[in-house]
Amino acid sequence: MHLTIKEALTAYPFSQSRLVAGENITQRSIKAVNIIDAPDIQNWVKEGELLLTTAYILQDNMEKAIQLIKQLDKKRCAGLAIKLGRYWKEIPQTIIDTANQLDFPIFELPYSYTFSDQIKALYYKADQQKEMSLRKKILSQIELPMFEHHYKDIDQYLMIVAKFIKYPFVIFTTDSEILYNKTNLSDNEILKNWFEHNYEQNQQINHIELKHSEMKYGDLLIINENREDIIEEDVILFEQIGEILTDYLSKVYTSHPEAIQEQTSNILLKRYLEDEVTTEYLKSHLSQKENKLLQMPYWIILIDHHAELSPRDIASYRTELEVHPHFKSYKIKHLIWNEYLVSIIFDSTSESRVFQKTNLFLPVFDEILKRINIKQNIKLVVSKQHNHLNSFSTAINECLYAKELAKDLQYNNHVIIAEDLDFFSLYRHIPDPLMETFYKRIFEIFLHDSTNFKKDMLVTLEAYLECNGNIKEVAHRLFVHRNTVIYRLDKVSSLLKINLKNIDDLLRIKMAFTFLQIKNIRQHIS
Repeated sequence: MHLTIKEALTAYPFSQSRLVAGENITQRSIKAVNIIDAPDIQNWVKEGELLLTTAYILQDNMEKAIQLIKQLDKKRCAGLAIKLGRYWKEIPQTIIDTANQLDFPIFELPYSYTFSDQIKALYYKADQQKEMSLRKKILSQIELPMFEHHYKDIDQYLMIVAKFIKYPFVIFTTDSEILYNKTNLSDNEILKNWFEHNYEQNQQINHIELKHSEMKYGDLLIINENREDIIEEDVILFEQIGEILTDYLSKVYTSHPEAIQEQTSNILLKRYLEDEVTTEYLKSHLSQKENKLLQMPYWIILIDHHAELSPRDIASYRTELEVHPHFKSYKIKHLIWNEYLVSIIFDSTSESRVFQKTNLFLPVFDEILKRINIKQNIKLVVSKQHNHLNSFSTAINECLYAKELAKDLQYNNHVIIAEDLDFFSLYRHIPDPLMETFYKRIFEIFLHDSTNFKKDMLVTLEAYLECNGNIKEVAHRLFVHRNTVIYRLDKVSSLLKINLKNIDDLLRIKMAFTFLQIKNIRQHIS
């Protein structure tokens, strides 16, 4: 028999009982049911037994009753169910208080059902649970040999492994670095426990060496944080998973050794983001190639509500990001941080690029999200460009702030560019009529002209501002010759009567473009 208290309370007529003490420990396991018929029952009770009583042996001596509760808890009994009506009309408060202090379950059983009714219901429920569990195990046995062939990405593969294990677990590399951490503990705590063999008393550790033909590929550590033993069927399943995981890792080490290095470097970056390791530690544990990567400019891409995405959605997003033509010269890393999916885009060609405007990513990410056809309310937030490793936390906080600001602004686009919201946050309280008057006065000559010539003038001027006045970048973005850009800028300066080297004129133009963007957003919302 293997039934939790929570599951037992769904079995009729035991469901008519009431849990009056030990409400915080509903996951405690019931392994057997017995009836108290002797004053010295504590000498015979076994761990995990749920005891039923009419309170006959408890009624006359309250001190003895309290002592019995303590002894049953010490024996790790599953609980005590007291049938009211014959000897006790209600359970004494001192009994309830004592049980609550010990987190020991006490049930009130209704008078109208016999003990045999209750015992029969609990065993029937346990049989149902076991049958359902066996069905799942059979499905697992069918799926286990197959699932490794469908997931080539290590991170995605290990997420599938987690579906089978159902317990907190950690996978270590042969260098004792964490390859995957599916526990509530930080990587630092895991590593400290691993090296010192220091685990809590109530933790059961299943250690499986991932070893094949005298070649070791790592270690699988399964942590049972409950007080109950892991059942034998699960232990057999863990061993099978260990064998399949070993086979998978052996193939990865042989054919794609860089994939393991990529996974461990991503985990190191995650630990760095969480302030678990220093910059020096991070650099010393990364390869020369990885260290070179960290010297490049980068952007943080944060996906909100990533938990709503299936492993297939996440894999599609990563693939689309990595194969998209816009990112062919970039290096991309992915990791999970505080329940967010985070991508770090490193600009490996930054030396040949004078300036890279972040909002150029907007149409690219819009296209990617449409291609993978994500239906959920996903927000993809892009930070500003950063140049230093110690700005990782700043970039993450930019994304979190932009996400909240977009929510306040009712900015419903799926892609949020953090730096685009800077001016929005300043100007959002300006009334629409004032903004409209301002941008119309600046761009009046263009607003009533629908010819391509005038539209090209406005697009070129906006690109000039976004590229910080770099003519080469403007020409590259608009796919025109630099002389064409110079001609258009001269023409637009003449038409608007502005000097593009004058800071005041540039600020007015920037404000006019921002007001136009705010107007378009508000129109979209309405």
